[in-house]
Amino acid sequence: MITQSGILIRQGIRGDAEGIAQVHVESWRDAYDGILPPRVLSAQTYARRLALWRQTLARDTDRLVLVAEAGSQIVGFATSGRNRNAAIPFTAEIYTLYVLPDWQGEGIGQALFRQSARQISADGHGNLITWVLADNPAVGFYEWLGGIPVAERDERFGMAVLRQRAYGWWI
Repeated sequence: MITQSGILIRQGIRGDAEGIAQVHVESWRDAYDGILPPRVLSAQTYARRLALWRQTLARDTDRLVLVAEAGSQIVGFATSGRNRNAAIPFTAEIYTLYVLPDWQGEGIGQALFRQSARQISADGHGNLITWVLADNPAVGFYEWLGGIPVAERDERFGMAVLRQRAYGWWI
């Protein structure tokens, strides 16, 4: 799928680990600066994320990994699969959705979300959720996409306990 801005949305492959790790670290630090404790942010290193993504992309799992590519640069990614919280009556979940800060506002996050939702629907799911830190400005993005708050929980990040909100969609 190619977006209006010429960004290619495609299935992630093993060779994408470096690009995904870079997006993950940069966008994570940008999104959570001032929300997460500095120690938690600094622990998210490129080397750690690269090892995680090499392992994730090498496994044959039910997890869908999509990347957004501008030329040969990965500028965003999303992962999804089965809902990990059986207490919430949704069958699928978008686990992560990140876009490099310099590429935000170009419709890439929306394209990643919509392609993830299409794939989730094609896999037989009629609904999905995603968890977002309640203080994250991305809350507005998920509300703009039509997400409805369906649950909340507290999660520990280092010494901090932060509120998360689940947004749900019927697809």
